[in-house]
Amino acid sequence: DKKRMFEKNEYDSTMKKYPSKNFTSKNISVNAFVLSCNSGDYDLNPDHQREVVHNINWQSKIIESVLFGKPLGSPEFDTVKNKFGINTFRSLDGKQRLCSIVNFVNNEYKFKCEIPSLKNKLFKEWPEIWKKHLKSKEICICTTGVTFTSSEVTEYFNIKPDLMPIAKGLSSGYLPIGGVMVSQATLHNEDYIL
Repeated sequence: DKKRMFEKNEYDSTMKKYPSKNFTSKNISVNAFVLSCNSGDYDLNPDHQREVVHNINWQSKIIESVLFGKPLGSPEFDTVKNKFGINTFRSLDGKQRLCSIVNFVNNEYKFKCEIPSLKNKLFKEWPEIWKKHLKSKEICICTTGVTFTSSEVTEYFNIKPDLMPIAKGLSSGYLPIGGVMVSQATLHNEDYIL
């Protein structure tokens, strides 16, 4: 019948325009993930990602979450060719959390916590039992064998808020002021008039 034919044509044309990315979840040990990042199998610093923005206390909370088996969400990666033509997983989401782990295991900051034998220590300074524990913990990541186009990556990040009102603490309560933070994408979008 005509209705079913229309629905099928609509479905087929939509699926052709927006092919499925088929993400797969997998658990990977902290040790295996860090080694894979260090060898270039995972790219946590693609052009579309911002630099690490969180302080040591926030990053230490990520390490604490991993140590005690708390979920971190599932960071997402697409697949791209690196400069040598080898497939690499490129970070789409979760860079801040994953960099907290990789940077800590690579001894780039000291762990802030209340556990006496770990407090204010680099990973290499931890007792072996704790190092082994952290390296054996698993994190969940999502990957797809598909490469997102530049516009798909932009669209993926445009899900984030464009405008965010701010006020509290701007003047320590001395002046009644506020403001609006504007995303970089919004500043360059001609559809917005600021």
